[in-house]
Amino acid sequence: MVRTVKPKSAQHPNQIRHRPVLKASTSKYQILTKEERDELRRLAECLPMVMRANQKSDDPASIVFNAASYIDKLVATITAKVKSGSLPPEALENITPRPAMPLRPLNQKTQKVKRRRRS
Repeated sequence: MVRTVKPKSAQHPNQIRHRPVLKASTSKYQILTKEERDELRRLAECLPMVMRANQKSDDPASIVFNAASYIDKLVATITAKVKSGSLPPEALENITPRPAMPLRPLNQKTQKVKRRRRS
């Protein structure tokens, strides 16, 4: 059943606003391997109970999103404690974002590509 909302004073009195109808997603779920499902389950178990209660257990996207937001909260907490002086500045060294893999070794120089002109 669609509920109607009383018209606002800025709207024409004969107009009636309806709540938008949400459709179920028609996209198919990506099939995950057993190993990936186990990793998601372990990740979900690491989250606080409050965050686990708010998510659907079968939705990998919500598990990953909640884990990322939890990590952001932890980083913000540590940063605030370092700024207030209750933690040493070295505590930030372990949480600064680093690339998982360097793009190129630090001692290797980039090679220039020589282009020849067509004659």
